[in-house]
Amino acid sequence: MIIGGIAFVADMVIGLGGGLAGLVFTRYGTAPVVALGILALVVEFSSVGPSGASWDDASRMSGVPR
Repeated sequence: MIIGGIAFVADMVIGLGGGLAGLVFTRYGTAPVVALGILALVVEFSSVGPSGASWDDASRMSGVPR
């Protein structure tokens, strides 16, 4: 997640100041790293349940009435 945040800043700097070569580098070089950082952020937030407990502590179906 931290690497994705750093790559996002690098992506913006290279994209704004790099011209055509910077555009190609940001598209194929830094964009996958930024995407992995965003994916790590989503996984981090989705691993915590609504009450702050992790999904490992309580079943996902425990709150569903029967």
